[in-house]
Amino acid sequence: MNAADRAKRDGRHFAAHLLAANPGNCDDCEQWDGDLTQRYCTECWAKCMKAMPEQPAIGPAHIVVETMRGHRVNLAAPDPATISGDDIGWALSRLARYNGHTTGAPYTVAQHSVWVSQYLQQLYPSIPVLALYGLLHDAHEAYLGDIVQPVQLLPGIKAAIAPVAEALDDAIWARLVPDKPHPRHFADFHDQVKAADRMALRCEAAVLMPSGGADWHGLPEPDPEAPPIEADIADPQHHYRCFMVRLITLCRQVGVDEVAL
Repeated sequence: MNAADRAKRDGRHFAAHLLAANPGNCDDCEQWDGDLTQRYCTECWAKCMKAMPEQPAIGPAHIVVETMRGHRVNLAAPDPATISGDDIGWALSRLARYNGHTTGAPYTVAQHSVWVSQYLQQLYPSIPVLALYGLLHDAHEAYLGDIVQPVQLLPGIKAAIAPVAEALDDAIWARLVPDKPHPRHFADFHDQVKAADRMALRCEAAVLMPSGGADWHGLPEPDPEAPPIEADIADPQHHYRCFMVRLITLCRQVGVDEVAL
């Protein structure tokens, strides 16, 4: 007999707090309990938990990402020696923006990164390091994935992710652009890349999203001189090649002769 039938039989009404406590019969001993936990009474739940094997502690082996090239990147303490430009280009060219919720072909993080880089080079043609920073501003997503903004706005999520992403960004820059400080430590560069990223969001929403971004908060006014969004190219290899050619070209422009591929 379920809780509703029991209430009718006894002529009583369950108080709101009792209903919230999930009352019912225990699946194990079948005894009535006013506060079931996972469908078990308090006593049976305690027995169940005691019988469960102890969970292993989370250690370095559990927070390592294995890459396409066979590198193992420790998310807690990323080693620049494990970073590969090829791994980054490969992963980003297969990683869809907006969790794949776009019209037409998936729009990849590699496409987005190349667009931001091109836009920055268009605005600041004499500062190639800024275009390179734009290309790599989401490079950590090759290891963390693209965590969409609504998820990051949930309590505690961004605070937990930000230090991991920054550590990865530092390791990526140290590997690909050795002996040069990361541009994000310079306020002007950081703000310029952030603004280009927001413009990309504006242009992408207009082309890729059913709403056109009409009700998206905080988007800048469109720039008629911004590069077009390539929305209909579904070939990851094309996105990979575009990213890698741009990475090698910009690295050489800032003085890196041998790119860590």
